[in-house]
Amino acid sequence: MKFEEILTHLGEFGRYQKIQYLLICLIAMPCAYISLQNSFLSASTDHYCRVNDTQTYQETSPVKNFTIPYQVDDQGMIVWSKCERYNVTGLEYTPDGFAARQQKLECDNGWVYDTTTYENTVVQEFDLVCDKDWQKQLSKSIILFGKLMGSLVFGQASDRFGRKPTFICALVLTLLSGVGTAFSPNYIVFAIGQFLLGFGEMGLFLVGYSWLALS
Repeated sequence: MKFEEILTHLGEFGRYQKIQYLLICLIAMPCAYISLQNSFLSASTDHYCRVNDTQTYQETSPVKNFTIPYQVDDQGMIVWSKCERYNVTGLEYTPDGFAARQQKLECDNGWVYDTTTYENTVVQEFDLVCDKDWQKQLSKSIILFGKLMGSLVFGQASDRFGRKPTFICALVLTLLSGVGTAFSPNYIVFAIGQFLLGFGEMGLFLVGYSWLALS
């Protein structure tokens, strides 16, 4: 029996199939946002060590000039240290006169971030800079690992329990993990949310695709 003959018995792409296709696409299309959201959530901005609690980011200021180490690159541009600050302990006599006694320390009071482009990111909220920069990179891999696991689990689940209940489970999981990620109190919760987002998103995409293919 040819494919065209099968359609005469099953019916062609009618109103029901069109409505079902539209509804599933409305749910599946935002999956692209989930794939790209970490690039914006984990965006890095310019930063330097915080010296006092009321300090705000500035390109240059007396406090920054006095407390943040810097060097001049080959192009003559000033490059400020992002992970060290001066600990000013007093004055000492030098051949040029009195100067501040300065000792380099790691940032021990947080960082000041440039919020011109990004007002708030995960990097700024959880201080994922300097020795914690690897955590920012890890979060980008975690969501991909979630996708890998989701493709393995939801494919088998849809064959065993049916595509509709599996699709609904993936949808609920994605919604809950998305809300949970938005209100993450720490990096651990954020990382778990990224995994669950990738896990659920792959369930929505794969199950929705196979569901439409068999409709």
